[in-house]
Amino acid sequence: MLRGAWVARPGRPARGPADAVFRGWIGAGVGASRWFALVLGFALAGIAGGAEPDVFSRDRLHEVRVTLPAADWDALRGEHPDFVAQLGPSRTNGRPARAYQNHRGTVEIDGTAVADVAVRKKGFIGSVSRTRPSLNFEAGVYAEGRTIAGLAKLTANNNQQDPSAIRQCLAYDLFRAAGIAAPRASLARVVVNGADLGIYTLVEPVDRRFVAREFGPDGGGLWEGTLTDFRPEWLRMFEAKSGTRKPAGSVLGEVAAVLARTNGPPDLEELGRLVDLDRFVSFWAAEVLVDHWDGYANNLNNYFVHRRGSDGRLVFVPWGADSCLGARGAFVPPGAPASVRATGFLPRRLYADAAWRERYRARLRALLDMAWKEDAIAGEISRLDALVGTNVWAGSAGRKAAVRRTRDFVRGRRKVLLRELDAPAMEWTAPPRALAVLTEWGRLTASFSTTYRRSFPVNWFTNGTVDLRIELDGAVRPFVQAGVASGPGFDARQTNDVWVTLVAMRGIGGVQVPAVSVPRSRFVAGGDARVGFFDGSAFLFEGIPTGPADGGFGFLDGTLHLDEAGVAEGAAVKGRLEATVWKWNFKP
Repeated sequence: MLRGAWVARPGRPARGPADAVFRGWIGAGVGASRWFALVLGFALAGIAGGAEPDVFSRDRLHEVRVTLPAADWDALRGEHPDFVAQLGPSRTNGRPARAYQNHRGTVEIDGTAVADVAVRKKGFIGSVSRTRPSLNFEAGVYAEGRTIAGLAKLTANNNQQDPSAIRQCLAYDLFRAAGIAAPRASLARVVVNGADLGIYTLVEPVDRRFVAREFGPDGGGLWEGTLTDFRPEWLRMFEAKSGTRKPAGSVLGEVAAVLARTNGPPDLEELGRLVDLDRFVSFWAAEVLVDHWDGYANNLNNYFVHRRGSDGRLVFVPWGADSCLGARGAFVPPGAPASVRATGFLPRRLYADAAWRERYRARLRALLDMAWKEDAIAGEISRLDALVGTNVWAGSAGRKAAVRRTRDFVRGRRKVLLRELDAPAMEWTAPPRALAVLTEWGRLTASFSTTYRRSFPVNWFTNGTVDLRIELDGAVRPFVQAGVASGPGFDARQTNDVWVTLVAMRGIGGVQVPAVSVPRSRFVAGGDARVGFFDGSAFLFEGIPTGPADGGFGFLDGTLHLDEAGVAEGAAVKGRLEATVWKWNFKP
């Protein structure tokens, strides 16, 4: 047993092994030489109940080969969520129906094949791809009780938001070192129908098996949080996972009710009966330590909450940890201190309380002292980087730079945090986050005629012919002249897309740019192609080309009708675009 290991005290439920490790380290101390050996020992030896599936070992780059009918693979790659349904005005009514379908296939992992596996696409916004989709494998859909690599389910993330391909493995290790139950992860090359898709991260799903192992059996529910929080009007946006009974969700409402009280400070004693606050502070501090800017504390995203069976209190589990450890933080409030993220209602309320604020700061310092072992982490970065090696893929040109940023982040994180932790606590001044929702902004119609060219036109405004009407906020947007061009996709995620881009001069230096892209297979004469956020790309930009979108940035959702189309140089392209313009009110 580890020296100083945590032992359950009267009135406190026994917790999972990762929590015991954290408390043992805080009580006794663990040197850098033992730190990653311990973390990897727990990750690889399976201290949490039984032998660990080999699929999560890091001694090699795993190989996953997926075989399914070509038509099914084409259908799977083209599936995507309805962007407006996911983020439009109706999102507070609950998550829309699942966008992804099961496709029966064979999955072979490191030479061991399992037939009749349900292969399903995965992704919400940032990781959705038609060329390298993230995948879920579920073994028991067509044959009850069947497993794959010892698991009921397995996730293969495409690392689209992490060119380094190593951050998820590192981040989940660090969460576990902080005493937080986190998925296990490893690296694999994924091949589908003989096509090499490059390096993926294999991640253990957060499901009933996971929470039973980490928190004990008889749990009272599991919910996934995606751009949502504990607010009465937002509760339907939590997604109840399989096996969660509807009455169990009442605890979410009880937490929201306590946090929503505005006639005084929240009743923290009552809140503590609903949420394991001590454990939450560790989760919160760990998110900040690894700078998981797309997690709960900062962006209300990528997390699970589980109602623990032993005492009925909520505990948090991290997810989607590709946006951390040096990844550029897109949604961090301007001027936010490095040592705290408190966009979420729960951390916001706790940070407003002087005692809990200091408790959080002390916990962050403790994690920094006991879990942030720079030499050990740097060694694991090198090991993971060597596993990835030269296995590059489309869009991975920035991998070396991303690995370098991760190294720099690890080396500099202690100094950045201690600069603030050694000073009086900084205030959290960012206002409460408004509901991130799309609102209807207006309509756009355009008739156009041009030719397909692989290069940009010399003068956008005189290229082709355009009859364009843009109506936003009830008023028609004027412009001086407009042109149109059509050509191949320039984004690595859209290598088979064809763009139709209209550019209108609205005055000196200002432009309006509606642009849509569709898959090359749908760019055919006489056809109607859906255009939208996931159907290629579709947006409206207003502003100065080299500056910000001063007028605004909108998403298009509509139809591109093509009377003439071709992808040969000089081919005629003629048609009509009709779309609703949606604006996202999201602000960090």
